[in-house]
Amino acid sequence: YSATGAAITAFVTETCLAVAFIITCAKMFGLPKDIRWMLSHAGFLLFTILLAYGITSLHFLWLLQFALFGVICVVLMFAFRFVSVANIKQLLNRQKA
Repeated sequence: YSATGAAITAFVTETCLAVAFIITCAKMFGLPKDIRWMLSHAGFLLFTILLAYGITSLHFLWLLQFALFGVICVVLMFAFRFVSVANIKQLLNRQKA
């Protein structure tokens, strides 16, 4: 299966490890289990995977694909409310003081 098989194997392995680490940390530190928060992250991950597939099918220069993907992901971080403008302003004001 060559490189494609290796990439799929690495993806599955890393995903399983990430889920195991999340579960372990949640149990060890007593983190709250907010289903809505978890589903929003899963949705963001799924959306970025689909977006990456869609952008690579456009057949642009790879650097343009990378830049477009990065910009759209930053916009999605605001859309999924992982980052807010108010928090960024607050962080910048702290650094100035």
